[in-house]
Amino acid sequence: MLITSFVLSDGHKLGDIMPQKKYQQHPVNLSTQNMAIIQKIVNHIINALTGWIIGIITTLVLGFLWLNVIPVMDRTGQGPGLPTVILILILMASPFSILGGFFGGMIPKEGGRKDQAIYAAILGAFLTTPVALFFFWYTGF
Repeated sequence: MLITSFVLSDGHKLGDIMPQKKYQQHPVNLSTQNMAIIQKIVNHIINALTGWIIGIITTLVLGFLWLNVIPVMDRTGQGPGLPTVILILILMASPFSILGGFFGGMIPKEGGRKDQAIYAAILGAFLTTPVALFFFWYTGF
């Protein structure tokens, strides 16, 4: 290399005074990198599914408690029944609960994988609740 080609006035080579660090290049193992990427994707999917499941549970709990908390008029024969409303609501609230689980799982990993799953569930429930309450109010249930 160029550093060893310089000779100082006292006859020493520059490389003798300042030894060179030899860096070894490690071969890149593509399978290890691919596995890390696949593991990240799997973790994001698990977090999103955690938020979705908790969002569905929140919707079902609100659906069955809603009639007991807020009294409604007798609506016989008007509009869809409660099971249909809950099914439509689950379809409408699913994107919000999936997003809540995805973003809740992106909390820093200081508490580990368990804390990420907890935050995914909490954020999935938080984003689903306003949608569920608005839709129950809108449909009159």
